[in-house]
Amino acid sequence: MRNLTTRDVMMCDLTISEVVKHLQPHPEERPQGRVSKDGSRHGRASDHPSRRRAEARLLRMRSEVLRMRSEVLGTLSALLLLLCMGIGSIGAAHAHAFLDHADPRVGSTVKSPRIVSLWFTQDLESAFSSIEVLNSAGASMNVGRASVDPRDRKQLRVAVKALPAGTYTVKWRVLSVDTHTTEGNFTFHVG
Repeated sequence: MRNLTTRDVMMCDLTISEVVKHLQPHPEERPQGRVSKDGSRHGRASDHPSRRRAEARLLRMRSEVLRMRSEVLGTLSALLLLLCMGIGSIGAAHAHAFLDHADPRVGSTVKSPRIVSLWFTQDLESAFSSIEVLNSAGASMNVGRASVDPRDRKQLRVAVKALPAGTYTVKWRVLSVDTHTTEGNFTFHVG
């Protein structure tokens, strides 16, 4: 006969009927019992008070395990929800201004633009944000300073000189309103 462990009951691997079945001894282990004068058997395992107490204790343990399991699942669900909410708020609180798109487009070939405009994923601080357009020799092609568009605080733009045919590098460094700095560069071609 397999020994029934507390782990079996705790993990709810067994149903109550299986538990009771495991409590019954195998046929070779069954006591023969005494037969009284009227022919009835005495000492049968299923009628024994200790067996009834054991079955009642197992039923109480199973109901306690089920109650504990539902409490644990409820607690885990609440923790998972809080974790998801926390991750979402962390993402919003620690967002950075990343380059969304540019005009001229990254890697494109265009006619000489008069203004280079960059759009970011967050609003920008104008005083701490810059664009520099460099020719292939590294000379600046800017006319004045870059500025944030007052109507669209995600757009940073700078006027540039007339650009002859060639490859130009746009270097940018921005400070978003959440005080995070990002920087990067890309090229475009005038042809």
